Amino acid sequence: MQSCFLGIKSGPNVVVIWKFLLDDYHVSISYWKAWRAREVAMEKSLGSMAGSYALIPAYAGLLQQVNTGSMCFTEYDDQPNGPHRFKYQFIAFTASIKGYAYMWKVIVVDGTSMKSRYGGCLISACCQDGNF
Repeated sequence: MQSCFLGIKSGPNVVVIWKFLLDDYHVSISYWKAWRAREVAMEKSLGSMAGSYALIPAYAGLLQQVNTGSMCFTEYDDQPNGPHRFKYQFIAFTASIKGYAYMWKVIVVDGTSMKSRYGGCLISACCQDGNF
């Protein structure tokens, strides 16, 4: 059976799943069951966010090993009786560190909200050299 969801990177939304089951299989499910089914399918196909966060220390270690001189710093929010939770990560590549002396002293900082189960904010900073 050919999938009707091929090429959809973010997956079908909940209403599409609900309508698909009702039209093709004559099965009526609740909105929340369709939502949970979508969450499980997306996690199975793309991997879990928790699994991605677990790979951060290995990524930082490999980055520093391959790109010597780079700086990677990861901060965790440790609660006395709570879990070991990711707070933020700072990455500066060797080329950026060496080139900072030749940059104009104008730094542009930009950020965006991450809309997911864990939320947060992604912030980046950059500056320009004489050639822009």
